[in-house]
Amino acid sequence: MMSQKNIQTILTMSNNFDEVCDQADNYFKQKHPHVATRDLAEGENRDGEFVKYMRWKTFWETSLNPDGTFADIVAYRQVALNKRDKRKKIAGVEWTNISHTEHLLVQASMGRTSCLAFHPSNPDIFYVGADLGGVWKTEDGGETYTPLGDELPYLGVSAIVVDQENPNIIYIGLGTHLWNGLPSIGVYKSTDAGLTWNPTNLTFSFSENTRIYYLTADPNDSSTILAATQNGLYKTTDGFETFSQITNSLAVQAHYKSGSSNIVYLGENDGRFLKSIDGGESFSLIEDFGTGFVRIALTEQAPDKVVVTFRNTIKVSTDAGDSFPESYSLGENYNTQHATINPQDSNDYVVGYFELFRTTDGGQNFTQISDWLGQNNLPLVHVDMRNTYVNPLHNDKLYFCHDGGVDIYNVDTGVFTNSSDGLIITQFYDIAVSQSNPNVVSGGTQDNASMYRNGEGNWAALVGGGDGMITEIDPTNENTIYWEYQYGSINRFNGTNNTNITPPNVEGEWITPYRLDPSNPNRIVIGYKKVYESLDQGNSWTAISEELDGLRLDHVAIAETNGERIYVINNDNLYVKAINSDDWTAKGLPLEGITDIEVHPLDMDKLIITVGGYTEGAKVYTSEDAGDTWINITGNLPNVRFGAVEYYKDVENAVFIGSDVGVYYRDNTFSEWMLYGELPNTRINDIEIQYNSQQIRVGTYGRGIFEADINIEFLETSTFEISDVIVSIFPNPASDFIEISISGQLDFEANLYDITGKLVNTTHKNHIDVSALETGIYLIEVVDLNSNQKIVKKVIVE
Repeated sequence: MMSQKNIQTILTMSNNFDEVCDQADNYFKQKHPHVATRDLAEGENRDGEFVKYMRWKTFWETSLNPDGTFADIVAYRQVALNKRDKRKKIAGVEWTNISHTEHLLVQASMGRTSCLAFHPSNPDIFYVGADLGGVWKTEDGGETYTPLGDELPYLGVSAIVVDQENPNIIYIGLGTHLWNGLPSIGVYKSTDAGLTWNPTNLTFSFSENTRIYYLTADPNDSSTILAATQNGLYKTTDGFETFSQITNSLAVQAHYKSGSSNIVYLGENDGRFLKSIDGGESFSLIEDFGTGFVRIALTEQAPDKVVVTFRNTIKVSTDAGDSFPESYSLGENYNTQHATINPQDSNDYVVGYFELFRTTDGGQNFTQISDWLGQNNLPLVHVDMRNTYVNPLHNDKLYFCHDGGVDIYNVDTGVFTNSSDGLIITQFYDIAVSQSNPNVVSGGTQDNASMYRNGEGNWAALVGGGDGMITEIDPTNENTIYWEYQYGSINRFNGTNNTNITPPNVEGEWITPYRLDPSNPNRIVIGYKKVYESLDQGNSWTAISEELDGLRLDHVAIAETNGERIYVINNDNLYVKAINSDDWTAKGLPLEGITDIEVHPLDMDKLIITVGGYTEGAKVYTSEDAGDTWINITGNLPNVRFGAVEYYKDVENAVFIGSDVGVYYRDNTFSEWMLYGELPNTRINDIEIQYNSQQIRVGTYGRGIFEADINIEFLETSTFEISDVIVSIFPNPASDFIEISISGQLDFEANLYDITGKLVNTTHKNHIDVSALETGIYLIEVVDLNSNQKIVKKVIVE
């Protein structure tokens, strides 16, 4: 029966996305009959299993193979990176991260961290692993951080071990550890303190759907490491050159008893606690608590003490885990997933998940020490503790990884210090830029609210917490910002206060699409099942369509040249609004899984879409007749997910598109797409252009917001006619290559000379590699071999 399953199990029952979603949707209908989906994401369900399912669904619905199965996005990305041709990269592009670098307000902070690991001799050095933001290093105890491994094939880090004999050696579990997160691809190793990384021999593929929950090393032998994974416990004695699988049940945490290489404790799923007396070669079941992930806390101060947590229960052993006579609970309303013991006092420990509680008498009494809203004069600490740690070199501090970053708790003073500043790991769904003030930027994030940067360059939260979705900024007034909560609850911010402007009795998609009319910023168009418009900044609304197929809408776009031309997309169809009425015409789409749509700034009938899935050669399409027909302009783009598109109206037919491997650019002078600089290996969800400052800005899902200058002038093209054929030579100046673009048939030869007249290259191909040439002025001669006509142009190599 479905009621006997849980959502975690359902998400792993099939490799087919639609089958999983059907079962998951039925599960929630049975568990919460007659409850609106919006209500499943608010109130007591605010961060519950339905919210986690929707985050999972939103990520995967545009990341599928052509047959509807889950794509191995890391494998596709690696193929794309391996094939990347530097000749097809625009040189000179420098990306700068402009995200907030500080904890903002309530539950608006940096993003989810998963794990920590400490340097063996320097108390101020530790490493942080982020859910999809990579691995970071601090050398000042959490005051500042430096990202490491942005070129890793995947920026999810779920576990870290630092070799205590040689701290230059670090191991990480590459993946996420949440049931609704992304699977692991195995353990990676660095031998230079995180500057470079290589895979070990413990590897997984996405299709195995395995997660690495914890890594721990033998206290007396740093090459002996245990990996607790979804497949069971793995052990290596040589740094994962070789390994063996010890158990096959889901392993949550493994810990060596303090100072011992022989006694190992293992917590599994479904409430199982096991013990090994032979160094983890075999295990005996000690207790079956019946439910929940079992996590373990130990202390050097009392080596025989073992504290385990599961669901809302705490169990305590004082005989090295052989029995657990002591049991405590904070009640059904409090989840006590984690426990951390004060290094100075084995009867003093902190437990919790949403809120944190402390006992100083071994569990007899608990006192709440944090609150997720900072109520009752309690410190505000972000919810959802992911892992907790003790630094062996600091006996007065406890460390907490949570969905907002890192907090450090001083057990002597009872003071929490948020140590997340500089961890730029925010997962943005969407961003917006102001056209009236280049400083002003806004964005909606996963579980860290909606936020904005004001005209003075300071970041602030638009709302206290939750998932922030689409944001828009009035192009004529940077103080008017629109932001959205789940399922289309839309709000208007006036620089000081928020006003909820949601139309009555509506419910949209998890991320409900809306746009400001480019020609009338007081007009908002939003897509629920019907399309609504407001002419007064959301104070009143009018439906301008009937229900379109009865489905919730996914995308909205408005023509800049005529605001009455509106395009909306659901999963299967494009709908186009007539310009003289509220009639809508259904038209086809080339593929499902559309991730973005934009209308050409000068032509209301011309539009462009990006496609998310992993169908080779099917990434970008344009239509010049309002969606009647489609032209595939994918060209040389790699087979990865493309998630964003933006016309650049200062250059004819110029387009930027964002993918899982970076930003690409193309205009009429290019026969192929060009990589626009290089970014960390992170997913791009949105692209915006600030025209006054001539900057492109991208919102990423794990590494915040980046910007780069749009220096189209360095793409100056030499265009000329030879034998009635148009020839273009670009870029100029060039650093890696010179491309020769020909509009028709031409049997040609290209000769490249240095300034002294010395021939340095002759080719009949369209690409001339100049990466090895010295900087300076060169002459390129293009010869029509049939007529012997020739043209000579000057180019600069820099």
